[in-house]
Amino acid sequence: MMPSKEFLNGFAPDQHIEIFELPGIRNRGESLTSVGEIAAHYRTHLTTTYPDGPILLGGACTGSLIAIEMAAQLADAGRPIHHLVLVDPNAPSNIWRYVQRSAGIDLPWRGNAAKRWRHWLLSLLLLGRVSDGTQEADFDDTRLRRLRVFTHRWKIAREERNKGRLGGARRQSANSAWTKATLRAAYSHCKPRRYAGSVDIISSRKRRSSYEPGDRLWGILLPRRRIHTVSETGFHSGLFNAQAGETAATFQRCLDRAIDELQAARAEHA
Repeated sequence: MMPSKEFLNGFAPDQHIEIFELPGIRNRGESLTSVGEIAAHYRTHLTTTYPDGPILLGGACTGSLIAIEMAAQLADAGRPIHHLVLVDPNAPSNIWRYVQRSAGIDLPWRGNAAKRWRHWLLSLLLLGRVSDGTQEADFDDTRLRRLRVFTHRWKIAREERNKGRLGGARRQSANSAWTKATLRAAYSHCKPRRYAGSVDIISSRKRRSSYEPGDRLWGILLPRRRIHTVSETGFHSGLFNAQAGETAATFQRCLDRAIDELQAARAEHA
């Protein structure tokens, strides 16, 4: 997404922001098929532009999975980020189940029995095995990945038709739509790594409860998290629309505090 004017105006006038653009989204470059590849592409751009100094990294919605992977890759490269800020982070349901099961928390299947059996039967017919999409074999299964890309491409086309009937934006290019579908599929094949550093989560009121428990996805991935609720409407979209300025102002306060903490640590060791 491209941040709105209201969102950008919520930051301090002298705050510089570097925004990463997904390759292929505007018919530029090849579409990347995994969160790891996308994070590596962004990381290369980041470290080339800023070869030294502390890194303050942010992410929004499902893109938070990319930000977390970037943080992990930077740590692997010997340059851990200083602070992470995520705006209403989200993840596909199979990622929730995978992470929680990996942490020893086995969750019951949500939904009715008929839906569960249909899902298992489809998996057996297409993949030759019964799976709920959260097994280790699923994440590297190219057949499942391609199926998800085609499914998301169909959903994007349907979204475009609905927008067209409502007088929405003009139709996007086939390559851009395919890149979006590939990204959505990549999220479902991501195995996020735990981030042990300090994190600020800027949350809509409706989603706050999913960030608080320590035994759920975000509690497992982000053990050192602070949660800030800013959307009075309670919905995810409010953070980027009606409350865009407030969201950005909260983001700025998180950055300022992280910078103050960094300067205090440097002064202490001077």
